Amino acid sequence: MSEGGLYIAAGREYIEEAEHSARSFKTEMGDTPVHLISDEETESAYVDSQTVVDDFAYDFGDIVTHIDQSPFEKTIYFDTDLYIDADISEVFALLEEFDVAASMDNHGWHVREYDLEHPINGVPEAFPWYNGGVLAFKENDRTRDFFETWQTYYRENKERGINHNMISLRSALYHSDVRISTLPWRYNCLIRKGNKISGPVKMFHGRLDDFDAKGAKSQYNTAEIRDELNKTTEPRLYIPGAYDSVEVVDGKPLYTKIIYYPSNIAVRAVVSIRENGLRDTAKKLYRHLS
Repeated sequence: MSEGGLYIAAGREYIEEAEHSARSFKTEMGDTPVHLISDEETESAYVDSQTVVDDFAYDFGDIVTHIDQSPFEKTIYFDTDLYIDADISEVFALLEEFDVAASMDNHGWHVREYDLEHPINGVPEAFPWYNGGVLAFKENDRTRDFFETWQTYYRENKERGINHNMISLRSALYHSDVRISTLPWRYNCLIRKGNKISGPVKMFHGRLDDFDAKGAKSQYNTAEIRDELNKTTEPRLYIPGAYDSVEVVDGKPLYTKIIYYPSNIAVRAVVSIRENGLRDTAKKLYRHLS
């Protein structure tokens, strides 16, 4: 199969959440197939094929261990708490030129969580953090080597007590030969963490209000947040609020101070009146004409 969506889920609650997310994918992507890797069989109208494995560790390493088992030539992997709200065929199109596509994660809370100092695994501080909740990739030698490197770093980190997979993901991307395309944040909108977005949000990342599962402290009414965030496509900020809500702030400034002074005296007078008032401008004008 040439392209499709991939979910990895262990445990009934996460399988149900994957099916819920897959329904949103199917709604927008039609016949594009979905493959589920899980620890038990399931029947769902939104899952086209399935691989059942018995070596789940039931931690963040399960993604690292099994993501290379995708049956597709081009894959978009989704965390189970993803809500797809638009056609995302253009992400598959990126894989014509790139090996991997993911959005940046600018929060870096895992560094603080584990009290890590740069460089981490030899990766300079300037190299971006990427969020693995949406990870597009194509089948080739470079991505196979990348997945092996990711698995190696994850095992080493786990021995050091680091259980999250994002630190090892960053290390593997840096030390691999894959070509990386950085997705805009609206392709992986982390609704639990404030950020800036521009354009319509196409993928919302946050535990859905229908499920109470580990990994996220709060559930959200994704439909309400979708409507709020996509009221406009202009640049905007969003900030998690009380009661699992999101506050959206227009990103355009309310007032722009003019910091240049054109040579045209009439324009300069208007600028001066706005900034200094009519009386001071009149005095300056009088001195200038004198």
